[in-house]
Amino acid sequence: MSDTDRQDVNAQSQDSITQRLQVTLPWFRILFGGLGLLAPRLLGRLYGIFGLEGDGPNEVAIRYACIRAFALGIGELTAPPAHQRQWQRIGLLVDTADTIMVLHAGLTGRISKRKALGMLSGTTFGMVVGLLTASQRESRSARPHRRDD
Repeated sequence: MSDTDRQDVNAQSQDSITQRLQVTLPWFRILFGGLGLLAPRLLGRLYGIFGLEGDGPNEVAIRYACIRAFALGIGELTAPPAHQRQWQRIGLLVDTADTIMVLHAGLTGRISKRKALGMLSGTTFGMVVGLLTASQRESRSARPHRRDD
């Protein structure tokens, strides 16, 4: 197997993983969003934001974030193929902004590092999948098209 063939196999393997993650991300957004809309206290406890008694302002904030996540997931799943790339870009922008905001809050002590790590688990997942998707698209367009003669 030549180096070019190995590179092609590696690229196809990475593309396959990225494609599976791409399919998973909108469903993750829908499940996360639905959980936060229907049970914000449960999600708040899972993230360590508040205890069993709840917290009104935080419940509202959780619902805001979850409405957005839910809408992004539905939008990406229902968009025609020509518009899915736009939804993926919007999702990447939102996940990146959320990651920066939570990271800043954790580093400046506005929230505990433990809470920040919990929240970052979701935002960084979305951000990494978005970056991998964008990178895959770029590498596909930059790859020379080989003809098998």
